[in-house]
Amino acid sequence: MSELTELVSATHGAASWSGRDRARVLSMLDRLPALATSVRAPVLVAQQQAASDAGAQREFADLRARAIGGTRGQADRQVDTARTLTRLDGVRAAVLERQVLEPHVEVLATVLRGAAPPVAEFLSSPQGQARVVALAHGSDTRQFSRDLALLAAAHDPASFEDEREAARRARYLHLTHASDGTFLRGRLDPLAGQALQAALDATGHRPDDERAPEQARADALGALARHALGTTAAPPVLLPHRARSPTTDRPPRTSTSRTGPR
Repeated sequence: MSELTELVSATHGAASWSGRDRARVLSMLDRLPALATSVRAPVLVAQQQAASDAGAQREFADLRARAIGGTRGQADRQVDTARTLTRLDGVRAAVLERQVLEPHVEVLATVLRGAAPPVAEFLSSPQGQARVVALAHGSDTRQFSRDLALLAAAHDPASFEDEREAARRARYLHLTHASDGTFLRGRLDPLAGQALQAALDATGHRPDDERAPEQARADALGALARHALGTTAAPPVLLPHRARSPTTDRPPRTSTSRTGPR
């Protein structure tokens, strides 16, 4: 700690160091997060267990939240990550070697927390841990999350089918047409969502200097619609029907004068 603290002031002169010295310092610093995560895991789990045994679990969570400058939820996720690493020695070794990053372990901890016994048993096995490390290596968190979900589903097909059917039953799509545009709101099951994303990507519409990502996606959806209609031209704009106003759209009343006695 003292040597690292001294580096804070020493690095002000980093521009005058040799390239080799800068590379050595960067290599050391790059290894520190993985080292800290691996060392912290069993210590944090033991401290949390001691607090739980003493009935001070809430106070422990508050202290951890302040220590990391986050929320209690973030502190709880850190404990879950630590608990996962203490259970899975193969994954912990891969974290130390920077083959698996802490966000990957957070995803793994979430899956294990809700996993059926066959899935938890497989992921905890040496073979399962090797597969997890292989999926995480060189993969971003989003892709790893998808791949891990597929791996878990392969070892619990019944639950996977139930979840997929539930997601499909929850699908919906609302389109609201107005004079200034059409508004969309909906939810697709994962397979339909991935198919839509692939189709949008296939149109070739990409963000650029004139289009934000959400605008490029809107253009891609329009291109898909025109392709389905077999045309490249935009369809005519149909304004929504406007209800007649009882005061302005009603035909004028003709008045008759009464000349006779009432």
